[in-house]
Amino acid sequence: MSLITNFPEIHDFFCKNTFDNNELNKFIEKIKTIYSDKQIQKSALEFIKLELFKFLIESESENVSNSKKEKLEYVPLKKVKKITISTKEKLKLEKEKSQSIILEKLKEENINIICKEVDIKTSYFITLLKQQNITKAVDSKLNQTEFEIIKHILVSKLDRLERINKEETKLLRDRNKKKKIRSLDFDKETVYTKISNNKGIGKIIYIRKK
Repeated sequence: MSLITNFPEIHDFFCKNTFDNNELNKFIEKIKTIYSDKQIQKSALEFIKLELFKFLIESESENVSNSKKEKLEYVPLKKVKKITISTKEKLKLEKEKSQSIILEKLKEENINIICKEVDIKTSYFITLLKQQNITKAVDSKLNQTEFEIIKHILVSKLDRLERINKEETKLLRDRNKKKKIRSLDFDKETVYTKISNNKGIGKIIYIRKK
C-alpha cells in the first residue's frame, strides 16, 4: 500500500498552491496527534518531508519568487525544548508576585496604614511626598499617579522587611538546633554521671605502658 493511500490528508495538504511555515507546523502537530503510534508517526513525518521536497522542486521549476521561497523554507521536525526556570528565577518570580499582591492592597489604604505595613515613620513618608510636590494628610489616600511615584520606596521597604524576616528565621532555627543538641547531650549518661550516681569512684588502678 502506497504512502498516498495510507496518508491521504498529507497528500491533500501539499496539493495546495501555497502555505506558510505556521500552517505547515500546525499540520505537522496535527499529524503527530492523529498518529500516536511511533512507527506510523515516523512514516507520516517522512512522507511530509518527501512531499515538501517535491513541492519545493516543483515550485523552483515554475520560477517561484524569492519571497515565496523564503516563506516555504523548511523547518526541521524537532521537538520544542522545554523551558526550564532556575530555582533563583523561580524565587524571584514568587517574590515579585507576593509584593505585587501587597502593593495592590496598600493602594486602597491611607498613608498611616501604609506606613505601618512597611515599617516607616509617617513624618518621614510625608517628607518624601513633599519632595515629589505631593501634599497629603496621614489619614488620606494616594491616587494612582501618586502611588506610582512612591512605589519604588515601598518596594525597597518590603525588600528590607523580607531580609530581616529571613535573618530572624535563620537565627531562630539555629538556636533551636543548638538547644536540641544540648538536650541530647544532657540525656546521655556520661562516665562521671555514673560515678556520681554510684556515690564514689571506688578503687583506681593506674598502669604505666611499657
